[in-house]
Amino acid sequence: MNTVDIEKIKLLAEDLLESKKEVSELNKLLKQEFKDIEIEVDEPLSNGGRITYKKSEPRTTFDFKGYSAFLHNAIKEGKNYTEEELDLIMKEFAVEKEGKWSIKLKK
Repeated sequence: MNTVDIEKIKLLAEDLLESKKEVSELNKLLKQEFKDIEIEVDEPLSNGGRITYKKSEPRTTFDFKGYSAFLHNAIKEGKNYTEEELDLIMKEFAVEKEGKWSIKLKK
C-alpha cells in the first residue's frame, strides 16, 4: 500500500492556487493593454514564444433556440412545411457574428 505526504500535497496545492491567481491577474493586465486597440500584433518573445493579437474572421452561426421555438409554434398551430420551405426558413435563422479581437500566446 502506498502512502502520501499530505503536507507536501497541501503545499503544492497552495502554490498552484497562488500561481493560478497570478496568471489570472497577468491576463487581466494584458487585456487592459489591448483595450480599444484595433491593430494586429504578431511579435516574438525573448523566450522563443510569440504573442499575437488579431481579429478573427466573421462567421455565420445558426440560431438553434429561435428555430426550435419557430418549429414548436408551427407544430402547435398545425402548420406543415415542405422541405424546400424549411430550407428557406432556416436561412432566416442564420446569424452573422462579428469577428472578435483575441490575444494568443504560443511557446
